[in-house]
Amino acid sequence: DEEIVLPTKAGEPFSFTRAAPKGTKIGYKYQGKTKFIEVGAEAKFTVNVVSPEKEETVAVGIAAPDGSTAFERVRVKSADKVARKKMPFDLIRRIANSKASPYLTDGKAYFYYAGEAKSVMLAGDFTNWAPRIQLEKVDDGLFVKRVDLDNSARAEYKLIIDGKWMIDPGNPQKIDNGVGGENSIVEMPDYEPGKWGSEVKRSPLDPKISEMEVTSDKYGTRKIKIYIPSEYFKRGIAPKLPVLYMLDGSEYISRAKAVQVLEDLVAAKKVEPFMLVFTDPVDRQKEYWASDEYADYIAKEVVPAVEKKYFTTIKTGRENRAVLGASLGGITSIWIGLRHPDKFKNIGGQSSSFWVDNERVVKALRRLNGDEKFNFYLDDGIFEGVKDTRRVNVMLRGKGFPVKYIEGKDGHNWTSWRDRLGDAFITLMK
Repeated sequence: DEEIVLPTKAGEPFSFTRAAPKGTKIGYKYQGKTKFIEVGAEAKFTVNVVSPEKEETVAVGIAAPDGSTAFERVRVKSADKVARKKMPFDLIRRIANSKASPYLTDGKAYFYYAGEAKSVMLAGDFTNWAPRIQLEKVDDGLFVKRVDLDNSARAEYKLIIDGKWMIDPGNPQKIDNGVGGENSIVEMPDYEPGKWGSEVKRSPLDPKISEMEVTSDKYGTRKIKIYIPSEYFKRGIAPKLPVLYMLDGSEYISRAKAVQVLEDLVAAKKVEPFMLVFTDPVDRQKEYWASDEYADYIAKEVVPAVEKKYFTTIKTGRENRAVLGASLGGITSIWIGLRHPDKFKNIGGQSSSFWVDNERVVKALRRLNGDEKFNFYLDDGIFEGVKDTRRVNVMLRGKGFPVKYIEGKDGHNWTSWRDRLGDAFITLMK
């Protein structure tokens, strides 16, 4: 059970609003009363409670529109019912005089807000983006909370000031990486960004990302992007290329620096050149819900279209194809490989959403008998809840499959996936 300290005194009202897909049904039992909420067209819901006199356990059940369910128990306390240690005066002064938030010292991160407020809360990768950490008022106009993070961790976060979500005004480090909009960043002293993916300016003579159209019986005409590394053109009569198909392709290009990662790896002789094919969904929530139709689209329409156009450039055969995605794209890339084993030998998923559809993909992985020839790459971040990916890793290894599994000290975002993308490329394409 997780613990939440409400930023209100016992007996005072407290409310919070969260986003959820339209049609989601939520039920919770608090202080002996059961309430139900159905998320409407605005795609968000609000919970109103009264802060408890003593610790209360809240039971929460969620049913998503696709039929998947989740259950959680949370221990709730009121701010005035929690014993707090007084912060040393010299530490308060150091925090108040620091140049940027959070204040980092001795492997600890002190998040703070300098300003007037009734309530200051913290949410981020390390709280699963739930506003579960309350900053304490330690001086006039100064709210502080220590959060213990691994010394090599990187995380994104926001402050909630009197109910309003915002980036940390005291932190100049911020990023908009497509997950949760613009967030503040904390990087602990030993954090090291991914080795591959340089920001070297590309020459006008370097290869360009090209586009081609794929005509689909289900989806009509869609555009996909293609990249062939520069080394291929330097070799004259070069050997044909294996191909990696990437879901959420535009995000991998812009946020995960996929092209730069490939160029760096080839230049360092970590991999031989291979082609990248970038695909994007139109209805991500539907198509990337381990969809049979989308899996068939990639295997039966995208792959043949690419191999027809580039028949002089690329190698065919399942051993020369790989598929990779992140989050919902990760579970869908795994499903594409499992549904079409004749097309893909190399299967990768970054922070894959194994919970989708009541773990349908996990059940399919469990049914593998080990005779199939697959090569797997999996990764996850410690702030995401790594139990599912760890379980899948152990299960696949137990069946004798080669699996590369990496666990980062980070969260569910494109920076984390960029940092590990070189490992994914090496595992799937070496």
